[in-house]
Amino acid sequence: MEELFDISKPVSFRLPQDTAQPVQDFLNDLKQQEGRKYSSACASLFVSAINDKLSSTGGGERVVLHLPGSITPEQREWLNDPMTKQMLGQWIYQMLTQPGQPAFGIMPGNVAAEPDNTGSAGFQIKNSVTSSLARNLLEDDE
Repeated sequence: MEELFDISKPVSFRLPQDTAQPVQDFLNDLKQQEGRKYSSACASLFVSAINDKLSSTGGGERVVLHLPGSITPEQREWLNDPMTKQMLGQWIYQMLTQPGQPAFGIMPGNVAAEPDNTGSAGFQIKNSVTSSLARNLLEDDE
């Protein structure tokens, strides 16, 4: 009988031969940063990756996009919102499957952000692009 996984039981594996260099560099840096806590840090990443895999819906393709620069915590929170992920996924899918069509009727130069009446200089998600994406995404679900 095979032994089942349980909390606090060790899990060991080898990195595949085709592991990308950035992944190897990340793991090496993590090992230097964490020291004796390296195994715990790897376990956390491992469990997070499995949770992400289990939470993916619809059986669709999953793509990771790297941003060219850093973002604020507010922007990160907005990007991690399930509705935002759904809108961006729908938008990218439409761009890939219908490359000649305008994405949700938004053309470059047509986008004008709504005025900010809150007096806050922070990241704002209320603008015509987000509103249009949300409106069209919700209409497509029917």
